[in-house]
Amino acid sequence: MSLQEIYAAEDIAMGFLWIILTTILAFIIKSNHSDNADYKWFLPNFFFKLVMGLFFGYTFVKILGYGGDTAAYWASIDKLINLFFHDPSKYLNELLSTPNINNLTKNFNSATGYPPGWIYKEPESYFVAKVISVVGLFTNGSFIALTAICSFFASLASFRLFQLIKYYRFTSDFWMAIATLFIPTVAFWCSGISKDTLILGGFYLLLFHVFALLQKNRKFTLKNLFFILLYIYIILNIRPFMVYAIIPPLLLSFGLGYVNRIGSSIVSNFLKGGIFLATLVGFFYIISTGDLFLDGAQETLDEVAIVQQDFANNVTYGGPKYDLNITEFTPVGMLSAAPLAVFTALYRPFLTEAQGPLLLLSALEGLFFIILTIYFLIKGPVHWRFIVNHEFLLFSLLFVLFFGFVVGFSSILFNVLIRFKAPILCLFLLVLIARDPNKDPKKLT
Repeated sequence: MSLQEIYAAEDIAMGFLWIILTTILAFIIKSNHSDNADYKWFLPNFFFKLVMGLFFGYTFVKILGYGGDTAAYWASIDKLINLFFHDPSKYLNELLSTPNINNLTKNFNSATGYPPGWIYKEPESYFVAKVISVVGLFTNGSFIALTAICSFFASLASFRLFQLIKYYRFTSDFWMAIATLFIPTVAFWCSGISKDTLILGGFYLLLFHVFALLQKNRKFTLKNLFFILLYIYIILNIRPFMVYAIIPPLLLSFGLGYVNRIGSSIVSNFLKGGIFLATLVGFFYIISTGDLFLDGAQETLDEVAIVQQDFANNVTYGGPKYDLNITEFTPVGMLSAAPLAVFTALYRPFLTEAQGPLLLLSALEGLFFIILTIYFLIKGPVHWRFIVNHEFLLFSLLFVLFFGFVVGFSSILFNVLIRFKAPILCLFLLVLIARDPNKDPKKLT
């Protein structure tokens, strides 16, 4: 199938069928939980993701006209589906092996077609195509059908995060839903056929299963462990540096979570002080020596620097750029840019930097976050103690800072920035709107 065949009659017919199937499934899930008030958000969330996912594909294929990454992923998936029906053993070989030129010429031919070169040469991107191709076997390669399935996955993942947040009750249901389900740019970039959909969905679901360890109303089982390992595997194969941004905040928040369960306030406060002191000492040790950036962490910083330089210097990447004025790509030099990188990830592009409707939408969200941040800083002393002593909010804040640095530092292109920062927007919004239920109960209704 060629790009011109997207939205052809056959594609639309199969897509319409899968839209109906996913809608029926969504209604079944909702009806099976009719006694649970949380599920009043399930169908609105599903339809929001579905509309955004379909609009995402239509924007790049029809409005912009060049297809973008989503069309390239679809083309790769289509060729893998052709390969399955041509020779299932070769398809299985592709799923289980790292892409290389020998496999390309051995497994694919003129009958199956060849996946786009840049997708095949990049293991992370090809991994996305392989994962989605498994469900694509039931869609006859329909672009719309695959979009509907991806949107359904995105809606399930975001709803799981909503359920996770609901347990803590640190803001109203309305704001929980806005933060976890209805941020426009997050839904647009992470509900269609894309790398970002798998990344964000895997991240949300990973948090849902990991925090089962700390929630009293849930029992941690082998099922949770299985899904934790699965989503870590997915994230590692698509955006490995994200794992390094998850682990430190998660360890700190878990340490805090278990300390909070100690009855003695004296012992609890002593242990909290020890945890934060150890973190502070470790942070300054890293900055001053860089010794802990060896092995995997150093490779991650090297990867981030390579990505940053590629976006900055490769003329094939179009669109407006920003410059952090980084001249030294050492651990100390890179971390010195952290404040500006985090600020860029959270609040840019500004309205004056927005070129085109997609950047304008992101700029309006950035303005909204700036207003909330100013309000938060004014009210900060009231809420700060609650946030740093709350296991999930502490994780959220630290992850926003860790991953915000990586995203702001490496993106360089605003069009890339607004996609990469999707995982932090929900968590940052939750931090800004969180209220101590014991001191500010009116904010929770």
